[in-house]
Amino acid sequence: MSITIHHHLCTFAEIFGPMSKEEKCELLSEACGESQEVFNFFGFFLCTLGGNVWLFMILAVIIIFLILKVINDIVDEYVAEALVYVSEWLKMSEVLAGVTLIALANGAGDLITAVVASGSSEGVAYNIGALFGAGLFV
Repeated sequence: MSITIHHHLCTFAEIFGPMSKEEKCELLSEACGESQEVFNFFGFFLCTLGGNVWLFMILAVIIIFLILKVINDIVDEYVAEALVYVSEWLKMSEVLAGVTLIALANGAGDLITAVVASGSSEGVAYNIGALFGAGLFV
């Protein structure tokens, strides 16, 4: 059985609607795959893992742990060492270095994300939303 696929954005209701597993995988691979820029999570979940929530959750926890481990190693190896070097070079006290340099290091990720996001048309909306969201939070 083959379904007719129209090129459109895939929605949650379509993917989890009343279709067979084969139809969903066909929809995900042909129509929805084009709207996924890096990785098709719905296709991975429904087609590769067969919709097994528990297996997906276990893989998600393992991947999140590995990502956090890598980030921890990078910060420990490079960022902390750079902050210590800069604070010693500027002859700053530990308190002043903690208040200023760590705050700068904390905001570096947001700055890089804003610069990268500004390269696309959707990035402008992200930047405006991030600025207003951070301002409202503060």
